Amino acid sequence: MKLRQQENQCLNTKARRSLIEQNIAVIGAGPGGYVAAIRAAQLDANVFLIEDREVGGGTCLNRGCIPTKTYFKNAELMRDLRRAEEFGITVDNFSLDGKELQNRK
Repeated sequence: MKLRQQENQCLNTKARRSLIEQNIAVIGAGPGGYVAAIRAAQLDANVFLIEDREVGGGTCLNRGCIPTKTYFKNAELMRDLRRAEEFGITVDNFSLDGKELQNRK
């Protein structure tokens, strides 16, 4: 926290004004890219965010941890439904809709 305060103090008014005239290109809208783009915009820079996908977010959001957690949750729920009778619960005709699972991720 102290480091961030020091960085902000170093970026004096003159430096902030000079950023207004700067163009900044950020390649990739992943976790680092979008944060960098937001911060540059907050400092009044003209920001160009370059992303080759329609949706930003990088690997974690689109292919990594978030979709994996979705699949894991679905598998966990299917396991619980199969064991429902052990808990006195009757569940008939449950199935997995792969298309809806893909939409949910």
